[in-house]
This record gives sequence, C-alpha cells and structure tokens, in this order.
Amino acid sequence: MMLNDGYSDVPLGKIASVVTCLEMLAPAAARPAPCASGWSLRRIDAPDAVWYRELFARIGTPWLWFSRLRMPPEELRAIITHPDVEIHAFAIDGRD
Repeated sequence: MMLNDGYSDVPLGKIASVVTCLEMLAPAAARPAPCASGWSLRRIDAPDAVWYRELFARIGTPWLWFSRLRMPPEELRAIITHPDVEIHAFAIDGRD
C-alpha cells in the first residue's frame, strides 16, 4: 500500500529493499582537503575472503549489507579475485 508521503507500508516481519543508482556525468570540482596523518590507501592484489567479509560486515552492518556475507565462499572468491575487479583498502592507524 502506498502511503501519502510516497513510502510503501512494509508488512510486519519484512524488510524493505531500496536500490539507489547514482550517475556522475562530470568529475567533481577539486577542493582542498585536510591531510590527516596516520592514514593510508593501498590496493589489495590478492584479497583474502575472510578479511574481505570482516571488512564488508564492519562497514555495511549499519546499512544492512548482507549479500557478500551470505554468498558461498567460492563465489565470493571468484568475484574479489577476478582480473577486472580492483579492491583498495583505506586504513587509519593501521586498521582497514
């Protein structure tokens, strides 16, 4: 049932799934950013599936991310090690 505010009523015991797609038609304007110390950004050439799932859960739990957590290990490994996929880790004080 569509509510007056544009939202849909979600039955008890169900979770709404919202998909948002973003498109960037031009690069964002450059802006100065403070350069804090203690951070690094690195490419992960051979990501470990256990490391990846832990990071995915730590970042995504507040947003109900679950897809890669439920994925069979061999399917996840095929995605994160595919030659067309790059994984980078942002770390602060050594913690991804």
